Amino acid sequence: MKRIKLNGLVAATHTPFTPEGTLNLPIVEKQAEHPLRAGLRTVFISGTTGEAHSLESEARRQLVERWMQVTEASLLRVVIHVGSTSLTTAKMLAAPAEKLGALERLGFFDWISNCQPKSTLSPKTV
Repeated sequence: MKRIKLNGLVAATHTPFTPEGTLNLPIVEKQAEHPLRAGLRTVFISGTTGEAHSLESEARRQLVERWMQVTEASLLRVVIHVGSTSLTTAKMLAAPAEKLGALERLGFFDWISNCQPKSTLSPKTV
């Protein structure tokens, strides 16, 4: 995966659910149209608005696959949130993101080793 520098606005999209609480994958196409109409070119998907830890890994994988299908022939670039409290899960989510052609994949973790305050750690020490 080619590392890029993100610039401009990046829209953090919510994960779509049905009223029953299951993934609403057919709505992703409409979700992808909205940032394009607003002039945005990059979206950050898969739990960046807080729902990542409420989803099973398989659901997150399905969501990533759907976004990549929908945006394959579009100008919209996709950054995928692969963070998890489990390093195994984060690695599992990162591998298909690269294979599917994601622009970037980023992981944010809810815990830091040695319980140090997050504000004292640089990205190189996390």
